[in-house]
Amino acid sequence: MSRGNVRFPSNQSNNQRFQAPTGQRPANSNYQSGSQQQYGTRPATTTNNYQQQPNRAGAPNNFNGPRNPQQGYAGNGQVRKPNPEPPTSVRKENGVCSLFLIKTTPGSKAYRYDVDILNTLRQKSLTKACDDGQRALNRKLCYDILVTAHFKTGGFGMAEGGEVVYDNRCTIYTSTPLNMSKSSVNVENSEVPDFVKRYCKDASFVVTILPNATNQVLDLNDLSQYTTKKSLVEEDRSLRTFLEMATSQHPVNSNAYTPHGSGKLFETSAQNNEQVGNGMVLRSGLVKGVRVVQNGGTPSAALVIDSKVCPFFEVGNLLNTVTAMCGNRLPGAKDLSARCLKSLQDVRVEVRYAPHRSFGIGRFSDKPMNEMLTVFQGQKVGMDKFFELKYKIKLRHPELPGVIPNTPRPKDNTLEVFPIEELLVMPGQVVPLEKMSKQLSDKLLKSNSVLPHDRLNKIMRHAESIALFDETNAVLHAFGIQVLRQSNEVVIGVRPCPRLRFANNRLVNANPERSEWARDAMSQSYIDASEVRNWIVLCSQEQERLVKAFIEKLIKLAQRKTMRYSQPIIRTFENNQWQNVFENCVNKNIQFVMLIDSKEIDSHGVLKFLEARYKVLTQQVTLEKVYDVVNNNKNQILENIVNKTNCKNFGLNYVPVMEQCGQPFDLDRGEVLVIGYDVAHPGSVSTAERRLLRANGVMADSLDPSVVGICANMAKHPTVLLATTFTKKRTKWILEQLEKNRPGKGKPKQIFVLRDGLSEGQLKMALHDELIAIKQGCLDYSPGYSPQFLFVIGTKRHFKKFFAVRNGRVENLAPGSVISEKMVREDCPEFFMQSHYPLKGVGKAVEYSVPVNEMDMSMDQLQAFLNALCYDHQIVNSAISLPEPIYQADELAKRGHNNFLVMKKSDPSNIPRFPTRVVDFRALTEMLSYKNSLLSSTRFSA
Repeated sequence: MSRGNVRFPSNQSNNQRFQAPTGQRPANSNYQSGSQQQYGTRPATTTNNYQQQPNRAGAPNNFNGPRNPQQGYAGNGQVRKPNPEPPTSVRKENGVCSLFLIKTTPGSKAYRYDVDILNTLRQKSLTKACDDGQRALNRKLCYDILVTAHFKTGGFGMAEGGEVVYDNRCTIYTSTPLNMSKSSVNVENSEVPDFVKRYCKDASFVVTILPNATNQVLDLNDLSQYTTKKSLVEEDRSLRTFLEMATSQHPVNSNAYTPHGSGKLFETSAQNNEQVGNGMVLRSGLVKGVRVVQNGGTPSAALVIDSKVCPFFEVGNLLNTVTAMCGNRLPGAKDLSARCLKSLQDVRVEVRYAPHRSFGIGRFSDKPMNEMLTVFQGQKVGMDKFFELKYKIKLRHPELPGVIPNTPRPKDNTLEVFPIEELLVMPGQVVPLEKMSKQLSDKLLKSNSVLPHDRLNKIMRHAESIALFDETNAVLHAFGIQVLRQSNEVVIGVRPCPRLRFANNRLVNANPERSEWARDAMSQSYIDASEVRNWIVLCSQEQERLVKAFIEKLIKLAQRKTMRYSQPIIRTFENNQWQNVFENCVNKNIQFVMLIDSKEIDSHGVLKFLEARYKVLTQQVTLEKVYDVVNNNKNQILENIVNKTNCKNFGLNYVPVMEQCGQPFDLDRGEVLVIGYDVAHPGSVSTAERRLLRANGVMADSLDPSVVGICANMAKHPTVLLATTFTKKRTKWILEQLEKNRPGKGKPKQIFVLRDGLSEGQLKMALHDELIAIKQGCLDYSPGYSPQFLFVIGTKRHFKKFFAVRNGRVENLAPGSVISEKMVREDCPEFFMQSHYPLKGVGKAVEYSVPVNEMDMSMDQLQAFLNALCYDHQIVNSAISLPEPIYQADELAKRGHNNFLVMKKSDPSNIPRFPTRVVDFRALTEMLSYKNSLLSSTRFSA
């Protein structure tokens, strides 16, 4: 969407007319790309005495005040500090990151004002919108109208050099106070750009600007809430929000980038766009945010930036879009309803012959336009004739169905229908995850998976394009803000890889460069080899011969691993025989079902739903892998399959041996309990469905339940993680299982809680609700039982990038790399650790936050503990990116959610619901939970 010939001018030129956009500024000639750029001034070093920096003067090492075991943190928001780090034998490397410190001039302030822009013709505010397309349009309209008001009032009466930062909605920050005689500015239709006239017709506008009632003056150097730790649970995000907005204003003013959502900017030029078919396009841009970091004892704001490629619906005629979705041919009615509607429902379109009118797509009509009748001037005519008579538009394709909006019908109950060829897909609409095909997802992954030096170059290119480091950036200069280009150096500590213990106490070393031990593992026996006497293999009749050859190889390897497997029943079946097969399995006490079919067949969801419904262990192996094993001798694939089979059937493959400093907390000792959990939330409903919910008094975004995935080391062997989904009273159940499987161990003194996927804004909820519920579960299990807790949040859902610099080259972090200084949070113990070896693209270090540490566990011990858990996946002989309890909890939550979706599709009448149609969660838990079944005693989710 072109921004037109308007922008916020500096107040040094308030009396001049608006100028054309300055365009994208050229890259700084001092910037060097690739290995030629020199990062930092210190040479790479190696040391055996890598230690955390000492605390700055006056900073306490320990928790300020008595420990509150029911809360885990002090009432004043302060967090228990870890003990000083003991020396640790780790390698030290130099590195760089995508975080840059922000320096602000002492005394710098920003003045916050609330904005409303009223369309007087429709008596409707433009600062609100309901979907991506409407938001993108309204942001552009608001920007242009506010710029007009800014010009009309001589810069809102600001002093010379004053600048405006605007979120294109309802908030502005100014570098000097406004000096307006009235709080409202009338903007006439004749004063606005043509773009506004196009979409708002003859409307005039009232722009109202009022000082923010809660926080009108923002001190840009006030970080007190972070140094006192108050921000941990009650953060005022005003400073961070302002800095995020301020660093976006220059590229928005210059029309180089278009804002989209929080912290995202996409290039306005289509030069770097990539067509991906189906009426979709990949746009290049960036995502950024602001955090407050330690900075070696001098807390500072820091800008986080990363390059980003994102799919958008391509702007243009809707007919072109549906044609692309149908293989570049004109669609039929079945194509539109079956193939196109899933992707296009709620996508906003504008009417070509009346651009002021736009709506979200609701559905396609059942009949073509030339078969639908309407009344025009008292006569019944076809819809194609109606458009010719009323709008002088002769439809080129009257044989196509029309488009029906997702808005409620008008008061006269007339059904509105629009020709596909007269609708235009509006700009700024991201393709949501649930609407992406596998091909698009793979393409997106490939576009975002680039080599480390290329990724850093892209980041720096975007940083240059938005003038982050440019002293001539008038907006940043006016607010006294400077982003320090050379401040992204970091020190990286590289922890040693844990060793792996197999049967007979045989130890295997992991390759430190790739964190894998596949070759050595092949000759090792499992610690606890399973026995399967009654099992069945399902496959198609055409593949029976291939499957028999595969099973022969599988059993041979299993026996070498000391597993005891009988010959299975091989049964050929079709996809419509699922229920009969599983009922027979239950009746015949089948222990284990292995399904072999093509990856092109979407059968995994059905298989796992039936596993939960009938409580029979299952494993799917794709036909493509079977072919590789039999015909191409892919032994590693076979080993991974056997690893998984053993875990599912009550076995244990190996145990990671923790570093010496973490030995007191080693799971193998059986003294600590580790709980991992995650929550999978349902997707949002369509606009029409949400409207129906509201009409029935249900104030929810979905009728579907959220699903909790939870696991803990409560098995007979203390390193084996058992799991379930949907369960209520989870902590009490875990402790009961622990006592049942390991008598006398039911009340561990120390409990680790590992949580996945929390945003910073959800931390208060996790501490006040989730952790308190876990502690209450301990009391429910045994009154007076109050163990020590350590609560860790580990997430990969961030966009902070870290790179090692070796001999002047930017490379991926080595496995075991830890960043624990400078760019970590000020208000909460935090570190970044990458335990795995990334197979493609740039590895992502897991962000670990430790808001509760009642054990006084040092960060050195915790890093060793979590690093070892990343080696406990059991299925592949290599480290994974997340600690196994977090990984399993995430997979379990998704498994439970998918099981519900399969039931919703295949057996909806049996879903227990209340009269309001909301799901009866307790009844659903009894139906689909693995609790109280044999499956709850093994790792069924392997």
